[in-house]
Amino acid sequence: MTAEGMTRAQALELQTSIKRAYQLAFNNPGAGAAVMFDLGIFCRANENTAVPGDHDRTWALIGRREVYLRIRDYLDLTPEQLVEKYNPPA
Repeated sequence: MTAEGMTRAQALELQTSIKRAYQLAFNNPGAGAAVMFDLGIFCRANENTAVPGDHDRTWALIGRREVYLRIRDYLDLTPEQLVEKYNPPA
């Protein structure tokens, strides 16, 4: 969703709802933790994504990492921080 035409209260409600969904999917000690561990490796969460001489592979790895970081944002940031990051004022 976009921030266009959305009040801050609506954006906060939206981000709170999305955060809750991410927490249900990923923030549990069993399956969620295993999936996040696997995604961290696959998405190169803690390593360089640059592949010297291969721009296409580099961009693919950057895309993977960006998705992982978004998931982490929804697990780690407060709804208010999520509004600031994903629903900035127009």
